[in-house]
Amino acid sequence: MGADAPAASGRAAGGLYSRPATRKDLWLMASERSCPACAVANPAGARFCMACGAALASGCPACGAEVPAQARFCMACGAALDGAATAAAAPADAAPSEERRTVTVLFADLSGYTAVSEQLDHETVKALTERCLNRLASEVERFGGRVDKYIGDNVMAVFGAPVAHEDDPERAVRAAVGMQAAMAELNGGIGPEFGFELPLRIGVNTGEVLAGTVGDAYTVVGDAVNVAARLQAAAPAGGILVGERTRRASELAVGYEELELLQLKGKADPVPAWRAIELRKQALFWAGQGGAPVEQLVSL
Repeated sequence: MGADAPAASGRAAGGLYSRPATRKDLWLMASERSCPACAVANPAGARFCMACGAALASGCPACGAEVPAQARFCMACGAALDGAATAAAAPADAAPSEERRTVTVLFADLSGYTAVSEQLDHETVKALTERCLNRLASEVERFGGRVDKYIGDNVMAVFGAPVAHEDDPERAVRAAVGMQAAMAELNGGIGPEFGFELPLRIGVNTGEVLAGTVGDAYTVVGDAVNVAARLQAAAPAGGILVGERTRRASELAVGYEELELLQLKGKADPVPAWRAIELRKQALFWAGQGGAPVEQLVSL
């Protein structure tokens, strides 16, 4: 029996002779994926069990730790799993969606802000600015616009991107009127508290822009944006200046005063401009049954 003992050790449980396991055999056995549902051993590259179809856990290529099938990164070492690096990089590498759109751009500026900031401490200036800009932003949103950015004491808003309405120019002008009313209300408290007021200058312009992502933010760029900013700079304190396309698209709802041609910075030719002077409560309504159309105006 002593001579047969070594031979017996080379027999499998079923009595068949089995050669000693090699390193390759051990690697293959270790790389097999055992199904958590039915315990069947599957090939190393399998993602689903060949016997029952259950999802298989995979192994980390860096440390060998077992990870769930849906994992994108190893929970043991943090290494990226198959496809994770590509998926993570995709948003940064993908070209932003860009499109030409017709929008109405509004710029509003707190006049006198620079001089005021020299008189007050930083915390007070910040709190005062936030109070004003937040209130102005609420008027933009109330009429379906979107605040594009804040530039110091300046608000840039867009009507028509990414969501468009048929009456975006009128919405923008009505928002501008609401902003002037809100600023008048704010100045009612700012005056007694600080001894000064912050008049608001607003410019509104309609035109074609390129809308898309610049850096991490969605915005619009184009000449229509530049003209809106120049109109705002040319507006009188408490006034609203609009460009020609804005005036044409909203003249049923707003009364305008035509101004002399403006020589705006960066523009080779003079630019026509109008000042909004009257806002109709209703663009048009009927006086009585079968009556004539009546326009009701409110002075700005």
